[in-house]
Amino acid sequence: MRKILGFLAFLLAISVWPTLVHAQTTTAPDYDALEQAALKGNSQALAQLQAGANSGNTNAEDGLGLYYSSNTQYANAFYWYQKAAEHGNVDGEFHLAYSYQFSEGTAMNSQEAIIWYQIAAAQGNTDAEVEIGIMYSMGWGVVLNNQQAVTWYQRAAALGNPDAMFLLGENYEFGEGVPKDYSKARAWYKKAAQLGNQEAQKALADLSTQQQPQKSH
Repeated sequence: MRKILGFLAFLLAISVWPTLVHAQTTTAPDYDALEQAALKGNSQALAQLQAGANSGNTNAEDGLGLYYSSNTQYANAFYWYQKAAEHGNVDGEFHLAYSYQFSEGTAMNSQEAIIWYQIAAAQGNTDAEVEIGIMYSMGWGVVLNNQQAVTWYQRAAALGNPDAMFLLGENYEFGEGVPKDYSKARAWYKKAAQLGNQEAQKALADLSTQQQPQKSH
């Protein structure tokens, strides 16, 4: 009986082993780490990043775009951001929009920028939501609309984006898109400052100084 059980266990091990080997060999590389290593001059990491991008891995495509962008090779960066974006990578969508917005590797195109920001925002990218808000506040690619800007900042702030919180503070401080309200401005600056936003820290200090009562002489 023991021999039969041992034989069955052996057969089970043989059947499971190829699956385990396959699982180990198909583990995706850490493309963020490869990108950072490539930026430090690691040629092997760059080769792995390139291989991943060539095979259609969207994280590798976006990572390779970041690598080229960091080396001011914007045309190459744009090519890989476009690949990643077209394959549904949310970071690639954001970086492609940014490239269109600031003319990096392609002609400036605010309309294309906002389209790709909106696609990224639909997938929960809060930085894209902030950029859409900024574009509405400046009238880039859209009709200037501070109320719409506030709406986008509120979406991003609700998801914890400190830049959106800072910009909401500015809107309330200066009455852009919302009624002027120093109390709300201070509250948003404070939230952003607590998350490390240095602009909010300065704005909070400035607002407090402005509202200090003047001494009578």
